[in-house]
Amino acid sequence: MGLFSFHSNTIKFPEFTVGVFGKLPFYKDFLYSSFDKSFSDLRDAFDHGFDTLIRSQASRPYVAPNRRLLIHLPKHKVDLVGCIWESDDGLRGFPFLIATAFPKRFKNASFAFYWQALEGYWKYLSAYYQDLRSQDNPTEFYKRVRGIAHQPPMIKAVEWTISEQAQSNILSGSINEGFLTPVDLTGLAPHEEAALLRSLTIKSNPSFVLWPSPDWRERENTEIIAYFGSNGIDDLRFNFFLPPEPSQPENQVEDASQHAPYRDIDLDEIAEAPATAPEPPNEPEPDELTEQATEESVPADQENNAETLRISRALEDAKNKGELEHELPTRSMETQQATPSQNEIETTEIPSRPPENSEKTKSIDDIDTHKMPIDRDQYK
Repeated sequence: MGLFSFHSNTIKFPEFTVGVFGKLPFYKDFLYSSFDKSFSDLRDAFDHGFDTLIRSQASRPYVAPNRRLLIHLPKHKVDLVGCIWESDDGLRGFPFLIATAFPKRFKNASFAFYWQALEGYWKYLSAYYQDLRSQDNPTEFYKRVRGIAHQPPMIKAVEWTISEQAQSNILSGSINEGFLTPVDLTGLAPHEEAALLRSLTIKSNPSFVLWPSPDWRERENTEIIAYFGSNGIDDLRFNFFLPPEPSQPENQVEDASQHAPYRDIDLDEIAEAPATAPEPPNEPEPDELTEQATEESVPADQENNAETLRISRALEDAKNKGELEHELPTRSMETQQATPSQNEIETTEIPSRPPENSEKTKSIDDIDTHKMPIDRDQYK
């Protein structure tokens, strides 16, 4: 009988050897064994990817939850099916990977048989991992790895009845278009996850699958995303293995009701509450107004004092030149608005000379400068 029987709806697995890479608690170094060049290249990719992740100061766990995967390697034209677990050597963390080749007949079968074949490999490799992890030393470990042929038991495949779901058309369209497609499994029960898979209508089976192992449901309030892709190892991102960031604690979550447009009105609460008038707008106190007025008046007073000082100096210069020995001549001065007429100048009150001494004039302080038409611009 062939690898796959459509008539009997059974899946018969071929014999295979496995490749292993990573760390386990009983050995303080990396454990590695390969079955061919394709797994060696996958090992190199995982070594570099997780080393970069660790050097970026990512916190453990590096794989949470544990993952099941299928990755196509275009260089070797082969698909590898495997599982990866969070692990360490007792001190330093590094995941542990087991993988083997996935037969092309399974890859080219219907999506239902393709997926059930994947689950057959994943279950077998998970049980095999528990045996390897229980070893005490690398010698016993390698006895169970190198040259050992494996063959999972034959399983009966189940025909899927496609059931429409709200998101199935969107997911199927994205997968069939060849996009890297995230699948949100958060909060789904096992039967809901199975129903989601059965609702997909896939034309060409994915070349990249990253799926959580069933034990992810043991973690409370875990957000979990699975992935389908069509580009094989090119779709792989190592941050996909990291656990989701912790959600914000409930006591720190902002209350959405604070931003509600209204709330239910409690009439009793309003009746008991004292009436309060609306607060008036902020107006300056009288003292503030006085201070403000004083500050505004300071420049004007300073300007007046400067004006008086300029006039006094001008009169003193005139006195020294003898212009005030006789009656002070009236000058015609231009102002910014108009020039005073001759009659206006003659009627301007000018202090007269003292009768007792025609040569003696008033002091500068006795001259009433406020009654003289002054052109301020002249003394600037």
